[in-house]
Amino acid sequence: MWNKVKSQKDADALMELFGGFHDGCIKEMKYISGEYVNEELSMYPFNSLRDLYVIFQHQYRNPSAIEVVFSRLIRMNLAPQDEQFNGIILGACIAVNEDGVIWVDDDWVKAENIGEALNEGNTWIKAGEMKWRVADEYIGSEEVYINR
Repeated sequence: MWNKVKSQKDADALMELFGGFHDGCIKEMKYISGEYVNEELSMYPFNSLRDLYVIFQHQYRNPSAIEVVFSRLIRMNLAPQDEQFNGIILGACIAVNEDGVIWVDDDWVKAENIGEALNEGNTWIKAGEMKWRVADEYIGSEEVYINR
């Protein structure tokens, strides 16, 4: 069952359920723009979808994994650590405003000043809409977003 994040109350409920993303990680991402080239090599050149699918996992149960869809993606910044450092999410923040929703990998920022964390050093996602679902079936290392 998908749960829409329409308000700050919804965002706070997700943060509570998933432990603030503490001791978590981004396991996988998949982006669908809506653009494509068909078999006749004609292009549909519009980013009509802009859906970013993200699987988050963390070291706690109930749930251990969630799948989040950021629809009408506005911008994102992916700042992964290299193999010499861990990429553990210590905490995150979600803010909902009139422009949509922002998720940021920063355990110090609060929803009311989330804009301060939108820099190159943090991973963050800004989108028009956000929905999520429990996805404990995605725990582990097996790839989920593969061509089936």
